[in-house]
Amino acid sequence: MVLYNHSVPANAETEKPVAGLEDQVQDEKRLLEFCRVPRTRKEIIDFLGIASGQYALKRYLDPLVQAGAIRLTMPETPRSPHQQYFTAAKRL
Repeated sequence: MVLYNHSVPANAETEKPVAGLEDQVQDEKRLLEFCRVPRTRKEIIDFLGIASGQYALKRYLDPLVQAGAIRLTMPETPRSPHQQYFTAAKRL
């Protein structure tokens, strides 16, 4: 096995993750706006336009639910096929 030791420019590591983070933040903002009306998982996946539904839910929806920004219409049965998600009201 050969390991190469070469330097990487400092900005090369930060440019792509920052751009990806910016895109994710914009997608989250759009998703919060979209979920002002309760939406199903399928509607959310279609809205995000991501081929993998599981990825879309794991990357965007689950973190927003955990942060309290999006709430479930049936919190006692989170895996229900009739579950819908809506944007939580801002706390004052």
